[in-house]
Amino acid sequence: MSNAQGPGRRRTLRSRLRLAAGSLGLALLLFFAAEGVVRLTSDLPLLGNSATLFVPARFGSSSGNARDATEVSFGQSVYLDGDGFRVPHLGYRSAATRALLLVGDSVTFGPGVSEPETFAGRLRARLGSANGGSSGAGSWNVLNAAVIGHAVPDYLNVVRTVLEERDDVAEVVLTYCLNDLSAVSAQAIRAALAEREAVAPAPRSWVERLRSVAAFARLNELLRERSKLYLLLRNSLTDPARLFFAADLALYERGEEVVFAELAPLAELASLLRARAIRLTVVISPYAAQVRALAPEQIEAALLPQRLVLGFLARHDIPALDATETLRLLGPRAFLAYDPMHLSSVGHAAMEALLAAWIAQ
Repeated sequence: MSNAQGPGRRRTLRSRLRLAAGSLGLALLLFFAAEGVVRLTSDLPLLGNSATLFVPARFGSSSGNARDATEVSFGQSVYLDGDGFRVPHLGYRSAATRALLLVGDSVTFGPGVSEPETFAGRLRARLGSANGGSSGAGSWNVLNAAVIGHAVPDYLNVVRTVLEERDDVAEVVLTYCLNDLSAVSAQAIRAALAEREAVAPAPRSWVERLRSVAAFARLNELLRERSKLYLLLRNSLTDPARLFFAADLALYERGEEVVFAELAPLAELASLLRARAIRLTVVISPYAAQVRALAPEQIEAALLPQRLVLGFLARHDIPALDATETLRLLGPRAFLAYDPMHLSSVGHAAMEALLAAWIAQ
């Protein structure tokens, strides 16, 4: 009987293997079909940046972008000039003799949006002169010196370095994102450059606890750079706009004294520029969660970060623009799909209009 059962068991095993292979093949087919549908019907950007986008110690102790390079950010090619500033294409040059320096983090860098559609690119088209064109008295060389992950201390380093390297900067616009009070993003980038793990804060939500598992974190990073279906499912389940805002709101709930102490480099930056007769403007960019429909009792708490930052800037006589109401009129479409803070092309257009009117004054 054992001899008779042997072939039967082998046939059963082969049948099960064929069934498993067929099921796996069908699952993969369905996955790729769903991925294709999401890619065709969604404007959801892929996430992540190429490993060679960042270089250490470009601006003093602060990181910068690669020079004369084509890199990838949020699934799009980005072009960087000899200073590591984002430009429309390799080889871009401006004939203007005065420079408008844009300083900021990823919001100013503009991931997920083509350069001409960012507010930096739109300002360049409105105010600039490129590739040997006319350099009329009204022309500006728009320098997008933003670096993903930068925070308040980095901005002082950026401006100091740029002013040491060139003498044509006539105006500085700093776009302040609400997470600029925290150096967590900058620490993570410095850790990646040093090829070691950053020390992360203790996870609070189940999402953060899951991300703290190394294997899951690597899988999450792999999928978010390659699968829009994964991003759609993940974002639908976790609402990253709400989670990120709640985490960063806690930074401001520590109170005015703590927040003002962490904003101190902005006052030093303002003094540096006043000594050189260079105008500084700080533009506050809101989070996506702040432009959603909120109940009246929620609005005051939600806008605590803006009130504190504006209070600090007023105390130090730093001109400020709050873009919150401008973007609130657009609602969620001012931001990339499901994104906590990065502007869409629509949001960039609104930001550019706000800045262009200010610069023209």
